[in-house]
Amino acid sequence: MTEFKPTYVPFTAPVAPEKKKEKKEEKKKEEKPKKPAEEKPKKSAEEKPKKPAEERKHPEEKPQKLKEEKSQKGKGEALKKGLPSDIKTYTWQMVGTDYQIMMADSKNILIALMLDSAPSDPIKASLLKFTYEFENKFKNEIENFRGNVQWFRPGRELADDAFNMFLMQPQCLPITCEELECIKFTPFEDKIVKQAQKLCKNSGYFFLATLLDDLIKEYNIPRERLLKVFFTLHDKKAFLPINIEEVGKEVEKRKLWNQVSVIEGLTREEYDVLMEDLLLSNDESRTDLLAKLLEFKKKTRGIQLREELAKRRRARKERDEYFKRVDELLKLNDYNEVINTFNHIIQLSRELGEVTIAQELTQRAQSYSQEINQMAQRIPELRSQRNEALNQAEMFELNANYLQAAEQFAAAAEFSAEIGEYDKAKDYVNQAERLKGLSELSKLRERLK
Repeated sequence: MTEFKPTYVPFTAPVAPEKKKEKKEEKKKEEKPKKPAEEKPKKSAEEKPKKPAEERKHPEEKPQKLKEEKSQKGKGEALKKGLPSDIKTYTWQMVGTDYQIMMADSKNILIALMLDSAPSDPIKASLLKFTYEFENKFKNEIENFRGNVQWFRPGRELADDAFNMFLMQPQCLPITCEELECIKFTPFEDKIVKQAQKLCKNSGYFFLATLLDDLIKEYNIPRERLLKVFFTLHDKKAFLPINIEEVGKEVEKRKLWNQVSVIEGLTREEYDVLMEDLLLSNDESRTDLLAKLLEFKKKTRGIQLREELAKRRRARKERDEYFKRVDELLKLNDYNEVINTFNHIIQLSRELGEVTIAQELTQRAQSYSQEINQMAQRIPELRSQRNEALNQAEMFELNANYLQAAEQFAAAAEFSAEIGEYDKAKDYVNQAERLKGLSELSKLRERLK
């Protein structure tokens, strides 16, 4: 293996122009004290000590001394501004590739970036900023670190801010037309927003890389100009970045809003609580709730909606408690009580409009009563199969095989539904959607190389 040494490249914080400071310093030093020599002037906290007379007689010594003073002052200011000069940085080329590694070595941490080209000045400044802020934010966690990386999850916000990570995230437009109309756009910005609306019409979200390519092809606009406008639209909250894990939820939310927004007689707060309940419900339960809502009189629709949502919250809470009780009863082998508990769950599912689930649970209860012992063995087997699918999903994700990982999460969701753990099933479905989004993002990155 060929050995190579990393090149040490120090980066320091910018300091103010030397000439302006020199003029100010020279004026202060040339001024003579107004009071007689025998009267000692009182020194204020801000006043600097005067230099001896023999030093003032030799103006040729001033530039060197002033330069040293400015150097020390510049370091102090740099630390205040979060651009420390004591962080060492290294940059080197990876052998046999076009990639470069840039590292920032601070007192307690080492941060590395893999780049597909030489680091630009903004990248260097961002790395210094992130390293300094991360070390200061997590000072205690770093000093007491014992392997729990969960402590550093809030550091993602620092990375988003330092490196403008929103440029790589999926983007959504504001959920309502009113929110979008309230934002003031220039004609050029309006053109870009309309193009973004076309992109997210079917999927509910879009990537800035795709939007950038489409705009360049259609209008032949310089890339730099478009990127500047993307930053402006981001600041105006017209383009809303979302975490890849939240894509499925955000898309679902926007589809639901299209159904809910046409219902009249509700306040904005009532729309919000309705959306919250609908997001917790399956398709069948949503249809049931919306049908009931349209049957309510327009004048009292808001009051009746609140009462209905309170009933649904209570039913969900009770059903969750009964499901927990089923697990406890199975451990105790009290199968008769398991069947009684299932009957309560079935009734609550019907109240929530989940007729299909109620039917499935009824069949399961009958199955329990007929073959209790066999079913007791089946549930551990299903859980074992689900755990195996989750382990496979984790391994595939670590190896960046996102589509295969998504398939395993989908299988885990099916096992959970068969057991009756529908909340877990829904969570695994969302995980599968997240991985599909990661797969799409990976393809985009490959295309943009």
